[in-house]
Amino acid sequence: MRESILVAEDEAKIARLLEIELEFEGYRVTKAMDGIQAMELYRTGSWDLIILDIMASRI
Repeated sequence: MRESILVAEDEAKIARLLEIELEFEGYRVTKAMDGIQAMELYRTGSWDLIILDIMASRI
C-alpha cells in the first residue's frame, strides 16, 4: 500500500506542484486548500505525513 500524504497549502499552484512531484515518487496525495478542510481531513484520515503551510490563512 502506498504511503499517504496530506498537503495543506492555500496557494493552488504550490499545492499542485507538490501533488505532481509526490505522486511521481509514488505517494498518495490529498490536498487541503484551507485550514478548515485540513482539520477535517486530518480527523477523518490516516496520514503517514502531513505537509503544512504554517503561513496559510486559517491553518
